[in-house]
Amino acid sequence: MKTENDESTTCQNSNIQPLLSELSQSSAMKKPYESMLDNLANDPAIQKEIALGQRIGFYNIREEIGAGNFSKVNLGIHCLTNEKVAIKIMDKSKMNEMTQKLLAHEIKTMEQLHHPNIIRLFECVETTSRVYLIMEYAGSGELYSHIQCHGKLSENVCKPLFAQIVSAISYIHSKNIIHRDIKAENVLLLAPDWIKLADFGFSCQMNPNDTLTTFCGSPAYAAPELFKIDGYYGTNADIWAIGVLLYFMLVGKRPFYGETIDKLKQNILRGVYPLPNYLSISAQRVISQMLVVDPKKRNTIDDIKNCNFLMGCQFTKPYTQCDMISNDNELIENPLANIVRNKLRFYGIDETIVRDGALKGIQNAETGIYRIVLHQAQQDYDQQKCNSIRNGYVMINSKKPLSVLITSNKTCTIS
Repeated sequence: MKTENDESTTCQNSNIQPLLSELSQSSAMKKPYESMLDNLANDPAIQKEIALGQRIGFYNIREEIGAGNFSKVNLGIHCLTNEKVAIKIMDKSKMNEMTQKLLAHEIKTMEQLHHPNIIRLFECVETTSRVYLIMEYAGSGELYSHIQCHGKLSENVCKPLFAQIVSAISYIHSKNIIHRDIKAENVLLLAPDWIKLADFGFSCQMNPNDTLTTFCGSPAYAAPELFKIDGYYGTNADIWAIGVLLYFMLVGKRPFYGETIDKLKQNILRGVYPLPNYLSISAQRVISQMLVVDPKKRNTIDDIKNCNFLMGCQFTKPYTQCDMISNDNELIENPLANIVRNKLRFYGIDETIVRDGALKGIQNAETGIYRIVLHQAQQDYDQQKCNSIRNGYVMINSKKPLSVLITSNKTCTIS
């Protein structure tokens, strides 16, 4: 026989059950973006990861994959999109005025670059003690490490890779950007047959008629005019550097050596180096036309594109672009804009959130999400173009995993 208390309990349970059901449904209906924000704010496990330095924002921080003088690079995972990223971590206590300027140069330059053969910058996260640059991950390591491990490249393997390097340099030069640190350590392999130009810390943007006076980059790749006091044209210096790079790719060692920096300098100023007989005439010619001591007589980037060595190679075009805030016309005319918008909506990110993120710039999680989604869409959307470039190419032997370690020394004086 039911008592008054029993009836009261039954009544309370009957009232609570619909509420619990509604809360459960509400939780289940949360979009991935909202759920991620909720977890970041309330999940004790995630809070512990943040405290231990195993997470920053939307990114899980995994193992270290590289190290430099002022920073380290870790593999990361963007938890919303599941995209692998490279996270460059800089300790503020070790950053002086010069390294701060280098970082500013790197961010400013990478913000402008949208090319299949250039590493993409997704987001910048800053805490009281560290700065995190979130970038595209190239999982097959450095070109330098590959050649050190496996030896020089055959010309059939080298040609398409060098064409991609030339494409990237041509693209940045078209924007009046000078890299100033081109070397094999800064050419990363996204896949055995696909390269990415990286490390824009020494880059600058300038009028092509202006000269530079700052010595930047690695001495072994430095053009002769960098050792003089008259100044130099940045595009010419970059051309010399890719000449050294092509030589290294085909020969397995650099053309100029010296036991000291001064001896290396003298060898570069003389411009004398051996050209092995096993190199084809077209390879010897293009190398010798880039490694000309007189910068006025050096090949231009267009000369290199039209050289016999790269005959038949295709040159990568910039990514198809879309604005972060797409208008109706762009949604109609640009299929990529629709792909990105629909993916963002799937995650639960509407136009209002995107607009707010755009106003806040690169130091914003929503901007990072947008750029990663755009990057994924660009890769899929432009895959057919990339496949047409890959067709007929011989792939690099990649039996061994390669380290992405960036440990070489650099020289630069920022004025």
